[in-house]
Amino acid sequence: SMITAVERHFCSKQPKNTFVLDLCKPQNRQAHDPAYPVVKYILTKHGYLSQFVNFNTCDHGNSQQNRNSFAILHGVARQILSKCGVRIWWVKIPREIPMPTIFVGVDVFHAPRKYKSEAGKRVSTKKSVAAIVVQVIRSHEERDNKDADVYSETFERDAGLEMELGEPMRQTVANALKVLKVNPMSCIVWRDGVGTPAVKTVAGQEIPPVREALAMASTTVGTAQSKVPKHIPLSYIVVQKRISTKFLTVDGKHNLPSGALVLGLQG
Repeated sequence: SMITAVERHFCSKQPKNTFVLDLCKPQNRQAHDPAYPVVKYILTKHGYLSQFVNFNTCDHGNSQQNRNSFAILHGVARQILSKCGVRIWWVKIPREIPMPTIFVGVDVFHAPRKYKSEAGKRVSTKKSVAAIVVQVIRSHEERDNKDADVYSETFERDAGLEMELGEPMRQTVANALKVLKVNPMSCIVWRDGVGTPAVKTVAGQEIPPVREALAMASTTVGTAQSKVPKHIPLSYIVVQKRISTKFLTVDGKHNLPSGALVLGLQG
């Protein structure tokens, strides 16, 4: 089979610094190639960087889609450069932030939902995945940060439980501090995927476990326990997208009148 051939090929000796760029067009205009996760796993297993471009998402050979193609391929180029270790963007951290500091990034991939007639609603047949990434910045001086210290973990989440990430965050931060051998003096949590109504609740679920992991660091890492404050400065930043939803009448010709009550969404 094709997958067996790929496995056999990359098991053999290949040139160093090989990057695999796969331009694919799955049959029947599918959004995802069924072979993608398997091939991606094989490449990762053998230490090869890769990037896949699906031509069903956009026909890059069609001049009428130049604008969309331009935006997608620029994004692909940025991903390739980033995977190869190029710093395509950077920030200058204010000297007021105590060092070393850790950045904790959190996001969730929500499993797609499909309409089930027997249930009368859209349901998820697969689990969602939460990713938590911890990066250490050890100094304000660029020369001290030549190496990127990054630790990450992923967690499967059942539908409806994607926001309950307090314990996974505590576990990931605690493990990261041990593996990366750091006693942080400050922490910044960068949280995505939280709507405005849920910010207070989610923050209340996630900040205490992160503080618990940080407090444990002074007793498990290094010998400078007495120098680590009990409550180090922590910032919790929620990243949001502004999406304007427009409701139309059934025939699609008119806007819904002001004050209309929307009881459910499909789409």
